[in-house]
Amino acid sequence: MTLNLGPGVGQHRGALAEAQIDLRYVEPADRIAVAAIERIAATAIVPGTTARVEIRGEFKPLVQDEASAALFDTYVGAARDAGLTVAGEFSGGCADAGFTASVGCPTICAVGPVGGKAHSPEEYMEVDSLVPRAQSLFLAIGRLAA
Repeated sequence: MTLNLGPGVGQHRGALAEAQIDLRYVEPADRIAVAAIERIAATAIVPGTTARVEIRGEFKPLVQDEASAALFDTYVGAARDAGLTVAGEFSGGCADAGFTASVGCPTICAVGPVGGKAHSPEEYMEVDSLVPRAQSLFLAIGRLAA
């Protein structure tokens, strides 16, 4: 989300200030915070200035429903059979999984290889996690097909 602030009194035409906000929420109803930010931006207190909120990208939160919980249980069992111990965890991040979950598709997230420092120059993958994670996913898909 970007907050653009227009030119103020005595400033050069076209002057611009910009602020970026990384707004994350856990429950879809918590998205109401966007409306509060828009109200603040709409209340310009410096004469001659304007502000607007522009949402440049948005991810929906992954909310686990009953079908997604059952899918996760299937994956946990498959992972156990592949020699892995898997426990769900909340990472506070955003992922494409929120889009599928928001339309009612049973969804789990983060079944790929283990890694860290996502989306940074230091991002890495633990190579030893690739095969066991792939085996777990393969077994889970097989169980869903059966």
